[in-house]
Amino acid sequence: MDVKGAFDAILPNRLVLRLRQQGWPVFLIWWIYHFVSHRKALVRFQDAKTGPAELPCGLPQGSPISPILYLLATTPIYSLPGATERYGYADDTAMLFVGDTLEETTTKANTAIAAMETWGQQEAFSFDPDKTEVMHFSRKRNSSSPPVSHQGKEIKAQKAMRWLGVWLDRRLTFNTHIEKWSLKAEKVISQLWFVNNTVRGTSALAARRAIYAVALPTLFYGLDTWFPGFLSESTHKGARTITKTHLSKLQVILNKACHAVLPVWKTTPQVILWKEAGIPPADIILKQQQARTALRYATLDATHPVSRRLRQAQHELDQSNHPTTRIQTLQRHSRLLRTAAWAKEVERPRFIARRFNDNIPTEAAGKRPPKETTAVEFQHWLEDKPAGYVVFSDGSKTERDTAGYGFAVFHNGRLADWGFGQLGRREVFDAEIHGALEGLQCAVLANFTNEPITVCMDNTSVIDCIRATAPNSSQAQFRVFQKLGDKYPYQPNKEPISQSQSTFPHNGGKESSYGSSLNSLSHAVFWDIYSLPDHTTVTLRTTTKDFTQARRPWIAPAGAKSRLPISSTAGKSLIISGLGSHPTLKRR
Repeated sequence: MDVKGAFDAILPNRLVLRLRQQGWPVFLIWWIYHFVSHRKALVRFQDAKTGPAELPCGLPQGSPISPILYLLATTPIYSLPGATERYGYADDTAMLFVGDTLEETTTKANTAIAAMETWGQQEAFSFDPDKTEVMHFSRKRNSSSPPVSHQGKEIKAQKAMRWLGVWLDRRLTFNTHIEKWSLKAEKVISQLWFVNNTVRGTSALAARRAIYAVALPTLFYGLDTWFPGFLSESTHKGARTITKTHLSKLQVILNKACHAVLPVWKTTPQVILWKEAGIPPADIILKQQQARTALRYATLDATHPVSRRLRQAQHELDQSNHPTTRIQTLQRHSRLLRTAAWAKEVERPRFIARRFNDNIPTEAAGKRPPKETTAVEFQHWLEDKPAGYVVFSDGSKTERDTAGYGFAVFHNGRLADWGFGQLGRREVFDAEIHGALEGLQCAVLANFTNEPITVCMDNTSVIDCIRATAPNSSQAQFRVFQKLGDKYPYQPNKEPISQSQSTFPHNGGKESSYGSSLNSLSHAVFWDIYSLPDHTTVTLRTTTKDFTQARRPWIAPAGAKSRLPISSTAGKSLIISGLGSHPTLKRR
């Protein structure tokens, strides 16, 4: 349902009454009253102007506070009885009715519309019946579609209805949505075809950027709403998955995008086309977008509607002991739960205040010397045998997508403690802070004489986050690290040093790599690690390794060597900094 006039229908005195009923401060109500009252407007046509006339109602168009005032004035709409759920966006209001039959839901809809009309007459609001739309959602195949009455006008249900850009159909197959947005994306790609051909045109890099910036967001619009996921081992019986028809439609548009990027013929094989254009197949993009959506769900506030819906769905699933009830619960929440399962182990960040404390002395990002100079300075620092406790930590990844960390604590040049651990499917960034925190905690427990503690690591991004406000990723570990620094001010130091081989007698690169690949390791086996050759296999990573590995064959240029396994020489210690890759440690 649509409110006629919207901003122009707001009366100043009624708005003030609404704000007083909601309990807003008096000074704010007076300010709003003077903002919306005694406004004047005039009409100008070329050089001719009319005299100013006072406007008895309405909100200023273009003001950032006008949408807020409109929402405050129309708040009672969403508390009216009759509808199961009410949703509002600007001047549009959507109502959801749930019942056993379509006739039952239609009766509820007529009652709710009548209640809204009554409220509108009392509050001087009117609704436009020409913009009212109806959609029946049902799995039944019968053609029953009872109309809804609005101001004496019968409104019939449509085959598809658009809400916030997403096209909804009767059975929620989203066929109309995919067709319409595929057509829009195809029009965008056709514009590139006009300027690019096999003879002349823009560069492939510029065309590819245009595809990623405009065409792909258009093609996959509303993905978190319509994409049901792929068939997997964890998919329950009866769950809806993406059809081959939808996948083929998306792939056709992606192939056209590849042709718009590259000056190739239409007969070019698809594998070569994907590889040279740097645009992966549709299934890989869909999985990557689903993982990004899951990460967004996991980092939402606990009071967000999606977070509450996830907790409710998980609670219903946990309480479903009977197999039939469990299957029905999974079918109701299949899309939401399957998407959220991609990031179920991600910690929900907390809203915290900005940190301005400098109790932990670190090297500012703008004052760091080049890595060559840092390497020499660090060698001299080691030769001087620094006093107190020195903690070396490192994090690593394996090809099995497990992250691990290792740390070693030295006191006056002698090994005082060591340890390692595994985090599962996490990033090196998380492993770095876990290792640094555990190493610092061990040093604090052993430091009975309040000696200085220096923590050395190879990741400058982690050092910058320790210095500033804790990031969302591994927020709890960063906060604990900062609390230790606040408890013992200027005792723990952060020592960023260049990636180079050190003479310090510790083989930390291996320890971190074994911590990422092993769940547990005995003390005797741990010391056998030092007899292994100093060679490990590292893997280039982006946000999600699975999708990166799947995309590399399509992104790498033809004839290039594989980017998956890259051999490197591991350093002799955990004291590696993230000031850039050193050729003696890693080759990218």
